[in-house]
Amino acid sequence: MDPASLALGVVAIFKDTYLTAKFIKKTIQSINGYQAEQSSLVMRYTVQIYRLKNLSRLFRAADGNTVDLRLLETVPGEYLNTVREVLAQLQQVLSKYATHAAYLDDDYRRFSPLNPHFHFDPVRDTLEIDDTDGKYQTGNSETTSEEVTDGRVMTKSKWWPFRGIGRMSTKITNSSRRLVSLKSLPQGMQWAFQKSALQETLREFEEWNKDLEHLIAPLLVGFGFYDENRNLQDRLRADGDENIKVNIFQGHVDLNKLANNQPSGTLQDSRIVNDNFISCNTAKEKASEARIFLELKQIAASPKHEGGATTSASGRYDITRPMKELYGPQLARLLRTAGEHSFRTLPFNSYAWDGEKAQYMYLFDYPRGTSDRKPKSLNDFILSSEPRYKLELRQRFFVAQTVARAIGAFHSDGWLHKSIRAHAVKFFFLLDGTCDFVNPYLTDFEFSRPLAGITRLLPQAVDVDHEVYRHPDRHGMPGTSFSKMHDIYSLGVVLLEIGLWQTAKQIHDDVVKYELDGDAKALQPQQIKEAFLQDAKERLAHRMGTAYQEAAIACLDGDWDEFVGSRDFAQEFYKRKGQRGDIFYISIECASGNCANHPAHTWEDVSIVLSQADKSFGHTGSWEHGATGGAMSSPDGGKTWKIATLNIPAQKAQ
Repeated sequence: MDPASLALGVVAIFKDTYLTAKFIKKTIQSINGYQAEQSSLVMRYTVQIYRLKNLSRLFRAADGNTVDLRLLETVPGEYLNTVREVLAQLQQVLSKYATHAAYLDDDYRRFSPLNPHFHFDPVRDTLEIDDTDGKYQTGNSETTSEEVTDGRVMTKSKWWPFRGIGRMSTKITNSSRRLVSLKSLPQGMQWAFQKSALQETLREFEEWNKDLEHLIAPLLVGFGFYDENRNLQDRLRADGDENIKVNIFQGHVDLNKLANNQPSGTLQDSRIVNDNFISCNTAKEKASEARIFLELKQIAASPKHEGGATTSASGRYDITRPMKELYGPQLARLLRTAGEHSFRTLPFNSYAWDGEKAQYMYLFDYPRGTSDRKPKSLNDFILSSEPRYKLELRQRFFVAQTVARAIGAFHSDGWLHKSIRAHAVKFFFLLDGTCDFVNPYLTDFEFSRPLAGITRLLPQAVDVDHEVYRHPDRHGMPGTSFSKMHDIYSLGVVLLEIGLWQTAKQIHDDVVKYELDGDAKALQPQQIKEAFLQDAKERLAHRMGTAYQEAAIACLDGDWDEFVGSRDFAQEFYKRKGQRGDIFYISIECASGNCANHPAHTWEDVSIVLSQADKSFGHTGSWEHGATGGAMSSPDGGKTWKIATLNIPAQKAQ
């Protein structure tokens, strides 16, 4: 498909989903008897509609009122296809309402290019979309002379013409503003507007918007907002009204500005850093309090002058001064900004400098709704013998997906983590004492820096718990500067740990014991990498599925060199770790838990959970390599499939 057609297709499907969502909201407001639920239901729909509309800022022009087709035609096709596919998912969620909108809603009939009755005059017609339509009046509405401008009916709310596809003037018809009974709706439409159906659609709408979050950073890269179109970042404004403001881009843009040492008007960087910098004694007192999580960043020392390092009065080399002056505030800004947005990091509290130990102290608050109990790490869970810490298969997929998405977002926004490992993935406990497996947090940012930052090639102290996660190029005295590919390698190690439910240190120790006769000093960095790859190739597929296996191998052994530093990196990472993250939901769990010990195995009462993006069981690849099954049924429209019996042949189970 040529760029122009692809661009028009993206805008067309956006308009269709947007107008369908508006139709649902208007109809809810018009149904008599829903008044008690209207406020909450309409408010929740309004937030989701504003989030959907805010996504269109990617291709709206500077005035916010037109489609920038020139920009769209310069965006690589894979990114436009990503937007189109994501919108198609929402279109599927809302499809039953679009059918009714095509016959009953004046706005949809006139303005949706996907409506079979759509026809427009490209010269005279203008599509306008309301910003503050959450407050429809009931009853008839009259248009005054002040509200008519150039023949178009306007309201007191803000409108934006969506030019480039079709142009028509619109107003909400009187019939849509009158309160009606549910029974007065067409018979085929009544079930769709029952409270249970509306609430289920809203739940799926909210899930779609939540799932959209992990795509924002790579889309900003793909649309050039971090590079050649950086001057267009002001377009990425909030959408909403006087009560609701939604900006799905702000956190990512702020992080990217920090990575490029650009001031952010929303952050007021110097004020934030100064306000959060406290004395060492105060930090120590805070660290002893409940609900404070502490991270330490040790500033390294080296006997060699490098990168502008200074010499102390005694003539001794002192690397702490330049790193202290640069690194501390820089990391504080990153942690503060990330903690304020949905980046799977903890709420930032404050930071301090401990001159005696030449280290920074970074303090964080516990997440809301959690108990005072100290968190545990993913590494703790893998090593634990307690059943309550053995993550179920679906939980492992979720944790893997969440960590991968968080790393991908930081990379897209211009930051490296540099210390990805199972110890850095933390879980907190809820008030009832159970562990919150749904909310893993990424911590241990002690070595994080911007992509363009300076790498100090200093020898690292030998710490096996850290060393096993490092790329072979970064062991000992690093021979190369740290890059995205080194973070991705570490991510691959974590994916392997999650899949095998075995720590990287345990794999390391097995190599030393059985292949090197216990001589740990003889272990070469490349050997541990080969051991990880061998385990991924031989042991991972039957536990987590081939798609998960391929993602882990791509991280451990992927050829990323041609993509590092290019605009295509975000899309390539997104693609290799599994499109839309679906690989982390495609698997089968054996209830007996001992499937790996059988040459072949038969599952009974299998439950396969698919992601929202893929409602077709045939897309899971679960019938590969001769696996067979029968008596399939889905109680929720294809999201979860129940299978009476599933037979796995020998080559799959071993």
